[in-house]
This record gives sequence, C-alpha cells and structure tokens, in this order.
Amino acid sequence: MLSSALSLGERKAIEPVNRQRLMEGALYVAPPDHHLLVEYGEALVWHGPKENSQRPSINALFRSAAVAYGSDVAGIVLSGALDDGATGLWWIKRHGGIAIVQDPREAEAPSMPQAAIATVDVDYCLPVRDMAPLLVRLAGESRPRAAATAGEANA
Repeated sequence: MLSSALSLGERKAIEPVNRQRLMEGALYVAPPDHHLLVEYGEALVWHGPKENSQRPSINALFRSAAVAYGSDVAGIVLSGALDDGATGLWWIKRHGGIAIVQDPREAEAPSMPQAAIATVDVDYCLPVRDMAPLLVRLAGESRPRAAATAGEANA
C-alpha cells in the first residue's frame, strides 16, 4: 500500500484499503487498477469493471459520492482527454451537489472540461488558480440536502 503518494502542503495523499474510515481533511487516491468509491464514512476499493475504459474511474467515484453525500459534494473536472467525469458530474448535480470545471481555454487537454460543460449545467467554470479559494468558501457554507426522488434513488 502506498501511504503517501504525494504531498499537498502539510497533507499527504492516502491510498486507502477497502472499508477504511474516511478522515476529515484527508486526501485519498485510488490504488492502481481499482475504483475508489465512497459510502457514508468509508472508502471502498473495488476491482470492478472498467468504466469508459478506465479503472479507476472518476465517474464511479463521483456517482458514489453523490449518492452518499448529496448536496455536500463538489466535483471538479480538470484537463484531460475524452469525456471522463461528465457523467459523474451529472450524478453530483442530480443529488444537489456542485459542479466545478476548469476553464477549457486554459486546459492543456480541454476535452474533459468541454464534455462536462456540454453535459451538465456547471456551477463554476474557472481557472485552476481560483479553485482553492472557491473550495474554502464553499466548505464554510451550509447547503440544504437535496431529496432524491424514488426513481433517482434506484438509478
């Protein structure tokens, strides 16, 4: 297990094991060739089928976070190829969360942010340098929990 893949300030990224309790303020990275999902309070590490030819899949992570945490989730799609993240952002928005996308004009590979914008009514489209202050502000705000309809809960 990789205990500190990279350091971001004083925080280290953690490669969790299955059913590991999530800690406030921690950064988690999916283990190679495994999806990282979340249930309320726990990380799930799963070698399930690939999504969009990817494992790990950002769509799988976003979907699980949306179902577990609803309007408490903010998803961010950054520079990258193809349309990874767009479907996951749709799930986040469907459950009342916030969709954030890197401005495609500054992205090295703009197709992921462009696909997200085409798929979802994003809340914020901004340069990467402006994301940290936005996240700090959003973390301090309270948001009402969005209630899923019966059909959404089983989608």
